[in-house]
Amino acid sequence: MTTLQHLNFAGLPALDLYSRTDHLQQVIESYVKNAVDIPENINFRAALILARMAANPDVPVRPADLRRLGYYHGSNVNYNLTQLVECGYIASRPGVDKRTRWLELTQSGRDLGADVGIQLNFIEEQIGKLFSKEAHKQGVDFLSKTIFGDERPRSSHEIRREQKQTA
Repeated sequence: MTTLQHLNFAGLPALDLYSRTDHLQQVIESYVKNAVDIPENINFRAALILARMAANPDVPVRPADLRRLGYYHGSNVNYNLTQLVECGYIASRPGVDKRTRWLELTQSGRDLGADVGIQLNFIEEQIGKLFSKEAHKQGVDFLSKTIFGDERPRSSHEIRREQKQTA
């Protein structure tokens, strides 16, 4: 069965797939942002940093580590760190050289980060009920077959090459 046949079999218009997945991502993100109770003095991304740091509260990190460790998924981490330091949720101390600084949670940062983490875990469980592990595995397997396997739609270049070979 081809990719288009799979989509049509599921009752999904093929041309609308990207917009539907993009919309689902936006709805989930909006739900999470609105469902998590965070103070008005910080934004959602800053709350995520606190929650992720609170999962390992005794491990100081550098700003550069935040993206590498998956604590932050954005381009302007310094804005959020400044906000968290000013609000007293994170303490910043210099490293060995002037270019490095270490970030540690204050007690209020640990408390708020743990609270946000509990809320995010609950939301993840609720959303996870919509997408079972088996359904996720089937989706990944299906997409892998269509990208790397025989069920992948052939390009016009491949079709012309096959036609030349048979002629």
